[in-house]
Amino acid sequence: MLKLTPKNESIWKRLIELAIEFQKESPWNYFEEYQIFAVESPETKEINYCQLMGELGENLSLCVYKGNIGLNGYFKLVNLVEEELVNGNIQEDPFTFLQIQHCFQTTIEKKKDVEKESREILSKLGFKLTSLIPMFMDFTPGLSPWIISDDQALFMSHALEQTLIICERIKKNPDLIGFAEEDSKYLLRKSEMVDGKLNWYDSEVTPDFSFLSDKTVIQLVNTANFQKSVGKLPQLDNKVFFFDFFDIPVPYSPNSNKVRPYFPKNATCFDVSLDFENALIINKFIHPIGYEKHIEELFTSLFKKNRYRPQTIEVGRESTYNQLKPYLNSVDIKLTITENQQLLDRLYNPSFVLDELDEDFLDH
Repeated sequence: MLKLTPKNESIWKRLIELAIEFQKESPWNYFEEYQIFAVESPETKEINYCQLMGELGENLSLCVYKGNIGLNGYFKLVNLVEEELVNGNIQEDPFTFLQIQHCFQTTIEKKKDVEKESREILSKLGFKLTSLIPMFMDFTPGLSPWIISDDQALFMSHALEQTLIICERIKKNPDLIGFAEEDSKYLLRKSEMVDGKLNWYDSEVTPDFSFLSDKTVIQLVNTANFQKSVGKLPQLDNKVFFFDFFDIPVPYSPNSNKVRPYFPKNATCFDVSLDFENALIINKFIHPIGYEKHIEELFTSLFKKNRYRPQTIEVGRESTYNQLKPYLNSVDIKLTITENQQLLDRLYNPSFVLDELDEDFLDH
């Protein structure tokens, strides 16, 4: 959690002052949620996208989407909700939302809903606690929500300051910011230093979603060691494994409650030729950040232990297919996306995941 120091105290004090001013302004009363604008960091020149929420009286907040990836996450959530509305199947699964959001937020919360540690931070900085208190949280897929970093706090101060300025302009010109769409141009607030003072001005930016076009491209990886370790093992005809990563919706912190918890990935492998209860080969929990780097290690260990290569490995999703293909191609293992929906439904069912958790994991 946050530790106040002489170096960061002024950052956090300024942030809280602006958050209180933001709360008093209550811009959600006249600012539409679809009106998204961008702010460029004076310090790093990174561009993040800002959205005001709370026009329905809930989730009063300024949400800052982390660059192009964060804004793409926003549109993914919008499309998911719209799809659920069309299908009449509104699930509102909080874990699904957490796995999509790349953002950090200033939220206005009721005092009773704010953790003691967060209340103490405000008190240490000399702020009087009222019935409503600002909170500052980061949301990163794979990780539990956590208080923002000092760098994020600095950017959030800029974002709140620019929000308050834009609010005054919105009152006079409601059309200042249009409907946010993926191919929109967004109002961008930029700054330059003039006589030792930041001078802010309007510009515009079009989000760059080119990284999405590479989602099916197989990244080049060095498979030489994998091929050397595994390639000479005999291959069993008609032997088929199923393998995939899936998320465990239980936050886990292995060492201390002061370390940010995460939602582990579970690497699971089954021998498809055996009945479900006896088919488990791999069942490992892996940190979600950088889990891809364990692929070579997992399969090298698996094949060496069994002393053979299967003919085929089935996976559940295209993303896993793309991750495995360079390795399995190098040792002539066929890779396919399974059509066994019954197996997938069972594996990805949260109740199954919880039932299969090791007791040691749950005890932490």
